[in-house]
Amino acid sequence: MNIFALGSIDYFSVGGLPFILLAAWGIWVFQPVITLFHEWGHALVAYLLTEDEIRITVGERGKNSGLKPIKIGKRFSCRLHFNNARVGSTEFVAAGKWQRLFILLGGPLISAGITLCSMKLLFFEAQNLWVEVFLISWFCGNFLTLLRSVIPMRLRPTQAFPQGSPSDGLQIIQLLISLRRS
Repeated sequence: MNIFALGSIDYFSVGGLPFILLAAWGIWVFQPVITLFHEWGHALVAYLLTEDEIRITVGERGKNSGLKPIKIGKRFSCRLHFNNARVGSTEFVAAGKWQRLFILLGGPLISAGITLCSMKLLFFEAQNLWVEVFLISWFCGNFLTLLRSVIPMRLRPTQAFPQGSPSDGLQIIQLLISLRRS
């Protein structure tokens, strides 16, 4: 098993610059899908642990920026906006702190799984040149989403969260502190 594909691009040369730019563009293009997968991680766990409606939103609301909500079954709805696709949320009603903890872990676990799978394909399998560029964008986008979600911090301010929404990691730490106190 070769760690680097034989036809791999030399990204650290002048000839690799167009591929770096293409991969960076790919991260931007894939971001709504990457955010949707991350939010589906939360939603799937919420579906198993709760009985109320679950609403996923990807992107930030803006004037004429989104599609009509898509209803999926009786309990799921999804709304996509084209502004700031790095922003996502999953709304649910959790009865307890343990339910909320497991639901919060769902998004980072899905992002970690997708990152690891794309990393395996990228670094341990020989790929066609264009598949490699696609995988680099997919890997980097998912890895950045994973980092943004697990590092305990406040994210960039949005209309819904003027002070910045707490990352999944920050919410998990706050929840663990409150569980310890109880």
